[in-house]
Amino acid sequence: MEKLVAIPPFELQQDAALPFHLFVKLPVTNRVILYRREGSAIDQGKLDRSNSRPVDFFVEAGQYDKYLQYATKEFMNLLTAKPANTLQIRKVAGEMLTSAFGKENAAESRELIRSIGDLINGFVGDLSQVDFADRKNLFKRFSDLAKTGTNFQKHPQNVATLAVMISLGLGLHDQRTLVEIALAAVMHDIGLTQLPRTVIAEAHQYRDVSTVSRSFLKTHPQGSLDLLRNRGIEVSKLMETMILQHHEEYSGNGYPQGLVGEAVHPMALILHVADDLDELLGESGAKIAPRLRHLFLRYEHEKVLSPSLHQKLKDLLLS
Repeated sequence: MEKLVAIPPFELQQDAALPFHLFVKLPVTNRVILYRREGSAIDQGKLDRSNSRPVDFFVEAGQYDKYLQYATKEFMNLLTAKPANTLQIRKVAGEMLTSAFGKENAAESRELIRSIGDLINGFVGDLSQVDFADRKNLFKRFSDLAKTGTNFQKHPQNVATLAVMISLGLGLHDQRTLVEIALAAVMHDIGLTQLPRTVIAEAHQYRDVSTVSRSFLKTHPQGSLDLLRNRGIEVSKLMETMILQHHEEYSGNGYPQGLVGEAVHPMALILHVADDLDELLGESGAKIAPRLRHLFLRYEHEKVLSPSLHQKLKDLLLS
């Protein structure tokens, strides 16, 4: 058997032939078995039973590209339906997110987020072909850099993955907006490259660093925007707002401007959460779920998010 790659849960269509072998890990014994052979269909009873409890899915490494093509097509079918199948999109995105953050340890979660990221890359690429193809090459350039780069370079790709998945899980389905969310997320931190290395390492510890480090960190959102414009990269109003506000908080305790309440754009808050979630995934240790609950307790105590967004994200990520 080839090496198996973890993939997120997805809807298995009755009577539809899959173009890859599908494996599952049995929840009680943890034994991995061949669940569905390439080209085979499945009866409705077996499908219903498989969806009644959490199941880990895998494909062979040699068939991973076939899986990505299949899953990307299914996502696009949901999104481009007239009208878009919003309820199903939210369900699929929610299942993928809760599956990733419900793993036993961070390593398993990171592996699944990587697979979701590959899916989002193909998905955003297809969206970009619709009527704004210039965005596709830009996103692909940053994504390719993330795949082969350091953890610092992989971070924005993970944030883009999470930001898009959260947006889909909240019911957003406008194609141009989804592409701009992905672009803003993958480019939000490039201003950090202009700061001292010691300060870059402290980027997620703003409240605990020295006054000097804080003054440096406050510059990086505007620095990101300046770098993009200096390179001739077109930045939409939404992208600009997300990049400039991704460290702002509903309470007014964020930076660089200390915006309060509704002055903080909700998509900037989603980018803020995606940023924190990837930082959470980067920590070593067991079970992500308790740390995720602790993060939301901190959000509630410090009023990082608007009350309505806080509840929606809890329902999406902790259900």
